[in-house]
Amino acid sequence: MESKSYLRKLREARPGILTQSQVAEACGMTKANYSKLENGLQGAQPKTIRKLAEYFGVDPAELRDKLTSQVA
Repeated sequence: MESKSYLRKLREARPGILTQSQVAEACGMTKANYSKLENGLQGAQPKTIRKLAEYFGVDPAELRDKLTSQVA
């Protein structure tokens, strides 16, 4: 498994300092749920995947595949 999750890489690639709380708020979820997704502790619903993909500007199918492969 990679040392950094795909979501974390996307978050850290954004300009400025972007916190988990900021991403969670922008995507309509709690910081706790976003943290679990980023750390591979839970999967994401299709609606959540679409919101995150739109926020980060990535393909929803690619994001789904990356998240699915990292869930513990």
